[in-house]
Amino acid sequence: MSGLVPSLLIVFLGFFVILILSAPISGSHYNPCVTLAFMLRRDTGNFPRLMGLLYILFQYAGAVLGSLMAWNILEARQRIGLNRTNVDGS
Repeated sequence: MSGLVPSLLIVFLGFFVILILSAPISGSHYNPCVTLAFMLRRDTGNFPRLMGLLYILFQYAGAVLGSLMAWNILEARQRIGLNRTNVDGS
């Protein structure tokens, strides 16, 4: 197995566990499109539109914060020299 397949499996399993554990709390809405679909459904009256708008707002805020965190981690790695590759084989 190459290094990519185990990494993808770990990410998938981690996301799956988070999805299952958070389903009773948030309904596992991690995608604003899913939240919008739940808001627009006519057959269920259990999901208020105000809550849906708040979910979408916080989903985007979480995406922005996660992106900033990843960017800061990668920048810090570059500053301290952890992103260098050994071209000469040493």
